[in-house]
Amino acid sequence: MEFDEEKFRNQAEKEISRCRPGDWSHTLRVVSWVKELGENREDLYLIIAAAYIHDIGWRGVFSKEKISIEELNALEEKANVNSNNFAREFLSQFHFSEENTRVILRLIKATDLHESASDDEKIIVDSDNLSKL
Repeated sequence: MEFDEEKFRNQAEKEISRCRPGDWSHTLRVVSWVKELGENREDLYLIIAAAYIHDIGWRGVFSKEKISIEELNALEEKANVNSNNFAREFLSQFHFSEENTRVILRLIKATDLHESASDDEKIIVDSDNLSKL
């Protein structure tokens, strides 16, 4: 499959801009770390795709500019529940195979849980964490 990163990025920006304030700039940092940590991997495009939409579950969860850490933590479970459906819907417009879609959803779930069980999950979870420094 030919991955058109520019097209994917442009569509992802529209979605992620509907999430929390600052999510898009965070997303760009995650993608940058993914590219560095996953350099030369054959499946790098899947990790990049997941990085662009890993916070898509936050779309529409709240509308306030600023919230407390307590409010954020309380809303995180709802956002994590949204992730799978929102991401699957988003990915459908890019014609990923079912297998690749499952990989991307697994990577997003790893960031939601802040846990990694495989090398590709370690790359995206570490990138998500590093982007917050």
